[in-house]
Amino acid sequence: MLCNTIRQSKRTSLQSIVNELSVTVAMQAKGPLELPVKRKSLPLDVQRQLERIEQDAAQDFVELGMEPVLDFQEILSMKNHWDRVEKLAWMIGRERSRLEAKESLIRAFLSEDLGEEEMLDKAFNASTYD
Repeated sequence: MLCNTIRQSKRTSLQSIVNELSVTVAMQAKGPLELPVKRKSLPLDVQRQLERIEQDAAQDFVELGMEPVLDFQEILSMKNHWDRVEKLAWMIGRERSRLEAKESLIRAFLSEDLGEEEMLDKAFNASTYD
């Protein structure tokens, strides 16, 4: 669920940037503004700039490690068993670090009034549903 939320947020942000740049450039062109602005109607250098922005955003998302499907596709494409084991171990380590960081944040933001046992129960329940 978190992956989809982050993906959608990044997609919306990227679309805003692309739209803003496209409309700004289209408004600078002579003649009436035609909406929606089609990429083909933009100058070649702007089209390339938009492609670079989209490629950079896609690479940034992959580097976040938030798309588990890509990791499993990589495992499936590997020919060597030990490479698969190493990749899986790396994925498990990354997930363990993520969960430990999440637990630390939960502990930091929980009220000090809660008892240790109740705090651990809340932290466990919060991480179970993510």
